[in-house]
Amino acid sequence: MRWLFILLLSGCFFQNASAQERLKDAVTELNDHARWGRSYAALQIVHPKYRGRFSERRETWGKDVQIADVDIQQVKMDDDKQEATSSILVSWYSFKDMQLQNTIIEQNWERADSGYQLVKERVVEGNKHLLEH
Repeated sequence: MRWLFILLLSGCFFQNASAQERLKDAVTELNDHARWGRSYAALQIVHPKYRGRFSERRETWGKDVQIADVDIQQVKMDDDKQEATSSILVSWYSFKDMQLQNTIIEQNWERADSGYQLVKERVVEGNKHLLEH
């Protein structure tokens, strides 16, 4: 009985989580899954129309490219909470030269029934080769 109460309480908590919290969770989960090569999990947070391109851009991760660190720098949501932008600093190196590189990626998000989904991304600063595939 106690577990049922805890389960119901946790369900209420997640339903009442603010849009900003849900967005931050999606940004963190997606980038963490991508960093560690869990593409099957990351793709669940990517809009279906962008999944192919998302996978294609990360096909060398873990093979030719090693991700050293991912840092979420900023998360902004528009006033109606339907769209958002995140800025991600990725530190990485290529196995060819083993020199540490930095790339800042701007990610665009849209609200969906299941939460927020990544719909687009682009390199805004640093080495563009990280997503040039």
